[in-house]
Amino acid sequence: MHKISGADATHLYAAGGGGILFSTDNRKWVPQVTLTTEGITAVWGPDAANVYACTSAGHLYCPNGRAWSVPQLYISSSDITCEDSWGTVPDNLYLATSSGIFHGTP
Repeated sequence: MHKISGADATHLYAAGGGGILFSTDNRKWVPQVTLTTEGITAVWGPDAANVYACTSAGHLYCPNGRAWSVPQLYISSSDITCEDSWGTVPDNLYLATSSGIFHGTP
């Protein structure tokens, strides 16, 4: 696992390799996303309903209430890797990449 983010004690997300795991307070981790062609390098969630994950291939994923979204491309270069993600509220997201910091609304 590369990163862990928690909205509160019952909404924890761990990212690494090609997947994201979710845990509630029952001490079990449940797979949320599994990717085969790119690694998930960062995850951040300001609350239980808004979680963002970025990948080594320049994609941004977030859940839509039922499943994880089709990825958004935040940069059109496969040479840029997302290193970290953070923000202040769901519509104020920062991505730290190998090419600099991106700021915007997902």
